[in-house]
Amino acid sequence: MKSELVSGLKLENLPTPALLLDMSNLEYNINLLADFFRDKPCDIRPHMKGHKNLTIAHMQIDRGAIGVTCAKTSEAEVMVNGGIKDILIANQVIESGKINLLAELARRADIKVAVDSYQNCENLSRIAVEHGVTIGVLVEMDIGLGRCGVKSFDEGINLVQEIQKLDNLEFRGVMGYEGPFRDKTQSEKSDMVKESLSRVVQLKRRIEQENIQVEIVSCGSTGTWDITGNYPEITEIQAGTYPLMEVPYLEDGLPFKSALSVLATVISKSHDKLILDCGLKAVTDDQGIPKLMDYDSPIVGINEEHSIVEIDHETEKLEIGDKIRILPAHSCTTVNLYDYYCCLRNNEVVDIWQVHARGMVT
Repeated sequence: MKSELVSGLKLENLPTPALLLDMSNLEYNINLLADFFRDKPCDIRPHMKGHKNLTIAHMQIDRGAIGVTCAKTSEAEVMVNGGIKDILIANQVIESGKINLLAELARRADIKVAVDSYQNCENLSRIAVEHGVTIGVLVEMDIGLGRCGVKSFDEGINLVQEIQKLDNLEFRGVMGYEGPFRDKTQSEKSDMVKESLSRVVQLKRRIEQENIQVEIVSCGSTGTWDITGNYPEITEIQAGTYPLMEVPYLEDGLPFKSALSVLATVISKSHDKLILDCGLKAVTDDQGIPKLMDYDSPIVGINEEHSIVEIDHETEKLEIGDKIRILPAHSCTTVNLYDYYCCLRNNEVVDIWQVHARGMVT
């Protein structure tokens, strides 16, 4: 889809599938989180892996975010090239080529990266020395997801003490990801989140007992924004989905509005099914089946190029050629399928925004 062909088009005239961004809801969501944190000791460091867009990143920083979180070094490079000056890569950067890029980025921005092994820290130090830069590191602790991170307090403390001996590495703090805790009651989620956060805060305190300063304690997600954001000693949250939103969070009753959808066209109709021109190449199903935006009729199948909708009394009126909007179940992986957002106000395309970090997975 050529961006110059779609700006100014009415929604019903857009070629499909198309990635739609509701500007009013986007602004509402960014403002809602910014207003919540305005008088809190905790800051927002929003994750870029969801929207992957520089304009949205700058909107978030203009509304009080202290910097951004990235998943990968290539994503961070896009952000630095786009003028973002404070970046945490919330992942381990292992390969030498990526560390060399990290060191180059550290010349132009405050770069921090997650670590959980001494081997990785040695390589970071060696390459930082070669480039004449200092790289900040946060020791990650596994606080429940069973992925990356040190597994015990002693392991974390020992790693911090070893980092102190390495040249051109600066220990900045600790981080952990407590998870989204979907499909839980608010009480259940609150208890589980607080139990997870208590581990990373305990690590922070144990490190401080060794007379080592811990500047940053970074945690949080869109699903836990209000709990983590109020938890003592957490200094920043890495919420990423909230500007756009997605079906599971909407169903959990979070107060944010749906800003992201995919426009599809009905291309075939039988007595009980509608076939849409929007399959797995246009909307992902890794966190569940997407849903129709304005109808309760379920999507009962999704293939490479098609979605299959079960007709009910609401959708039986739709005909071949009609447009229909789909809400993604996972915004991060869906956005990564597109080159552009079609930005809407009053169902008219008012702007086209590039997905700047699309495909930046290294």
